[in-house]
Amino acid sequence: MFRVILTSEKKNFCNTPGSNKYSIECGYSDNESHFDHHGEWSDHCSPCLAKVPNLQSANPDLNTVYISHIDADTFLTLAHMAGIEYPKINLQEIENYDLTKSFAKNSNNKTACFFSGICEVAKKLNFPQCDKDKDPDVTEIITKMFETPIETYIETGKEMFKKEKADYEKSKRAEMIISATPKNIKIGLWSLFENQSFRTTYPASVHGFDIAVVYRYAYETISIYSPNDSVFMFDGREYAGIKFQGHGHAAGSPRGFRQQEVNAKNVFFGVINKII
Repeated sequence: MFRVILTSEKKNFCNTPGSNKYSIECGYSDNESHFDHHGEWSDHCSPCLAKVPNLQSANPDLNTVYISHIDADTFLTLAHMAGIEYPKINLQEIENYDLTKSFAKNSNNKTACFFSGICEVAKKLNFPQCDKDKDPDVTEIITKMFETPIETYIETGKEMFKKEKADYEKSKRAEMIISATPKNIKIGLWSLFENQSFRTTYPASVHGFDIAVVYRYAYETISIYSPNDSVFMFDGREYAGIKFQGHGHAAGSPRGFRQQEVNAKNVFFGVINKII
């Protein structure tokens, strides 16, 4: 097993040919040793679909893989590097979910449930927050995740689907409708505690929101979402002094910088101020 390090920074080794260090979604991509599909690398495929190297070795210190977060895309890429396959999981669907955050609530869809369950299982294993001042070794946690049966991820995702309506209602903090042409704009704010979760498309697909600002206490992060056909895009945009990164319709606060709920409120009103 190789070493896995959680980092918030793009490392200098990313431009060093022949390095035995690799990265997944750390801000650089050459589709050989480093894999990303955010920002300037948005024309690259999701890392889990890339031809990643097999890094199995008797010496765990021979190779090091840097990651910026854990989700289904990153986890599956690490699994491929470790020679582990999940044939029941549709990688094309994983890419679609990762890019658009859009998938139906379907407890019979193993890939959708797996996608939703990964982060929850990681949270239960005490996967750390990304911190700009630390690069923790998460090899032990990733190894435990590899040892976790796929059914556990799928069942965890199913449970998340069952309780998302209640979590959505309990976590809602604010709502505003902005008069606009050709239609009014509906924007909302949610704050999710550690045991709460809902699909990021839930506010739009079920309740007609055009923009959702979501604060997560577990990760101390802020995310902004809009439907895939929306004119509102957030990657590279700045609100309340925070520059958001990620994909057009799904972007988050900078990794490694911990946010507070008040920052999310400021972002909520910052988005409104730029619309009106």
